[in-house]
Amino acid sequence: MQTTNHTRGIAKKSGRNMTQAIWTGILLVCGLIAVIMFLPPYCFTILLILSAVLGIHELRFAYAQQHIHLPFFPLYLSSILIPTGTYLVDNHWLGLLLSFTLTTLITLIITPFTIKNTTKTPLTTNSITQHLTTTIFIELYVSLLSSLLIITLFHPHYQPQLMMLLFIPACSDTGGLFFGMNFGKHKLSPHISPKKSYEGLLGSIIFAIIGTLIFYTIFYTHTLLSTSWWQPFLYGLSIALAGTYGDLSISMIKRDLSIKDLGNLLKGHGGILDRIDSILLSVPVALLLFSWFTL
Repeated sequence: MQTTNHTRGIAKKSGRNMTQAIWTGILLVCGLIAVIMFLPPYCFTILLILSAVLGIHELRFAYAQQHIHLPFFPLYLSSILIPTGTYLVDNHWLGLLLSFTLTTLITLIITPFTIKNTTKTPLTTNSITQHLTTTIFIELYVSLLSSLLIITLFHPHYQPQLMMLLFIPACSDTGGLFFGMNFGKHKLSPHISPKKSYEGLLGSIIFAIIGTLIFYTIFYTHTLLSTSWWQPFLYGLSIALAGTYGDLSISMIKRDLSIKDLGNLLKGHGGILDRIDSILLSVPVALLLFSWFTL
């Protein structure tokens, strides 16, 4: 049987075109480093808002394939208002809370009317509850968790912390993919993500710790690394576990929606949320550790 150029590049164990995935990853890394290191903080906020809008769009379209038509206005409003409020309000945690509360109230008001206009079936309490909980979940999962990244922008030395927030989960994903493809035998959660294994989880932990050690070596003093040598190990372990949980969470959503990827914007990676799912669940863990480490 003749194979196309597209199928030739797809690795059987990963289900991805690895050449595309590698080049896309390199471009993403270079672009993010340039934005973080050489542009003002508000440029990263704009990039984050754009990513949140695209992530919301991916989830809204995926749910629409299952005839769950989520309200347009509050979802896209949350992807803009929550990060903007977090950035502009002096007390950034308060700005995050107020903007999320406002979008939640708007969702509660608008959603029942939206359902009436988009479904042919009679409006019931169950349908209202389903749409409300799904919409608020997406606002919490995408808009609020991604806005936590903005908190880091106001740290005096935010660049290394922000890059650790973004790149250590990527190191963890890379380690999980490498160990899973080459050594994976014992399934971690076959009903949710058949390709994930305990060997892959071990690879995620190892790569996350190595990545954190590299960041500490480059950006922080040798004194900090020698006196607080345990910090990279704890950070790498925590981010690997949180990132794996994030991967499983989005895999469970995709399995419920009967789809493989949430989009195809990033060649070899899928959609925006396919790429940042591990980051979103890692951010609150990382911020907690940063406050403890006092970096």
